[in-house]
Amino acid sequence: MAGETLKKVLRLRKQIVELEHECRELEKDISTGLQFFPKEIAKGIAKRYVEVSEQLSKLYYELEKLESKIEYLYGGF
Repeated sequence: MAGETLKKVLRLRKQIVELEHECRELEKDISTGLQFFPKEIAKGIAKRYVEVSEQLSKLYYELEKLESKIEYLYGGF
């Protein structure tokens, strides 16, 4: 059980790192100004940013639950 939980934690952390990187890239596009992109591309960038942000929130929540479970069951890591 502990091994599976730790695998889930590691998998979640990997996903979070990948999404954080994508989020930073999208933030760069947004900060340069969406007005310089064609309208459809700008909408796509903004939509993807929202999707990535929502995914990150869910993954952070799931990670927090798993880490709390590990801490409760095994006294932390």
